[in-house]
Amino acid sequence: MIKKIAIAVGVLIGALLIYAATQPDTFRIQRAATIKAPPERIFAVLNDFLRWESCRPGRRKTPR
Repeated sequence: MIKKIAIAVGVLIGALLIYAATQPDTFRIQRAATIKAPPERIFAVLNDFLRWESCRPGRRKTPR
């Protein structure tokens, strides 16, 4: 009985390794955001390093 379980576990591990070997070596993470503002206003904020903090929505403590 233990021999059958060991063989089944070995087959499952082998199948997992074969599956992993067929997957691509690299991956890409991509994010997108839509900002409801004219490009001139956004450029002015991003172009000034001192105003970058106001452009990071994750850093806001209260909703605006």
